[in-house]
Amino acid sequence: MTHSDKTWNARLKHNAQHSRVQQRNRPIVTTLTVLTVASAVAGLIADLQLNADAFAGVCYSAAALSGIIELVFLFNKRLWVTRQPG
Repeated sequence: MTHSDKTWNARLKHNAQHSRVQQRNRPIVTTLTVLTVASAVAGLIADLQLNADAFAGVCYSAAALSGIIELVFLFNKRLWVTRQPG
C-alpha cells in the first residue's frame, strides 16, 4: 500500500482543502514597521543633529505608539486575517 493510498492521507488532503488558515495581516504589519523605524530614526536625527528636543520627543512618542500598535497586530489573533483554502 503506497503512501497516497492510505485512508488517513486522503482524509488529511480533504481536510486541508476545506480548512481556513489565519495569518497576520502583512500589509498593515509592514506599514507599521516602516512607520516605527522611520519615526525612531527621525527622532534620533532631530535629537543628535538638530538639537530639537520637542520634535525629537514627538518622533519618539510616535515610534513608541506605532510599535505598540504593531505588537497588538502581531500577537492578537482576533486581528489576523483568514486566508481561503486553495
